[in-house]
Amino acid sequence: LLLPNDGWTGRRPLWIRLPGTLLQAHNVLEIHIRADYLRRAGISSVQFGPEAALQGTWHALEWQRVTLPRAVSLFSLVVGIFCLLLWWQQRQALYAFAALCELAWACRVTAAWLEEIFLAWPAWLQAVQGLFWTGCFATYWLTRSVWGPRPRAELYVASGIFVLCPFAVAGGADWVLGWTVVLVVAWAALILRLGWEC
Repeated sequence: LLLPNDGWTGRRPLWIRLPGTLLQAHNVLEIHIRADYLRRAGISSVQFGPEAALQGTWHALEWQRVTLPRAVSLFSLVVGIFCLLLWWQQRQALYAFAALCELAWACRVTAAWLEEIFLAWPAWLQAVQGLFWTGCFATYWLTRSVWGPRPRAELYVASGIFVLCPFAVAGGADWVLGWTVVLVVAWAALILRLGWEC
């Protein structure tokens, strides 16, 4: 594999059938991985054995990594379209933010199981992070629509976090990780505050 994004990206468990004649004591299995810059790369445990003995494990991993995320993507897409139709009828910002949140989430979950990606790296990282940013942005404004006016300081903090996202993406993986940690802490604080206010 010589080109970026050329080949298997590891979204789903890999199943390879080997002739039994290759399973000899003197044979050695060598696995070479080529990874794009800033992409988390690695390989999980390799299992050898009869097909009947390994099929259960493979199907469980396939369900966990592909089938279930696909179902979540489809459900979120349906909910997003429903919210979009409600907004089209009633023109309330609440439904617009709910639709944007669900559609961004549907696309973000799809990116987790989609094997054939259509952007070169690191543009794919930036697109996925943009979906995450969009979903968080819409969720915050959805929260404001449901709970009503929020403290001005909270709005300043949220706006600052959202504005920093493009700079974090441009800064690389470490900056994205730092921004994500700040975002998670801010969400946790907001959830605790909303729980206290209820």
